[in-house]
Amino acid sequence: MQKRFINDYNVSLLGMGCMRLPMNNEEIDYEKTIELIDLAYKSGINYFDTAYPYHMGKSETVIGNILKNANIKFKLIIKLKKK
Repeated sequence: MQKRFINDYNVSLLGMGCMRLPMNNEEIDYEKTIELIDLAYKSGINYFDTAYPYHMGKSETVIGNILKNANIKFKLIIKLKKK
């Protein structure tokens, strides 16, 4: 996986968008999402794009819990937009 330094962070050029995570009965399928995040991470992806509107905030929570429970060290980078 190619990476580029952005400030002090070595970020993968390919990121994983977390707007459409696997679903099961209108809820995020946690087990399938773990598999997806694990595959992405093992492939060298370290940039996960999530936002509150994705699954009404559940995407952020699920991704954060998966990374935390897998003992993956990560940096949280926040981007805010002006209205």
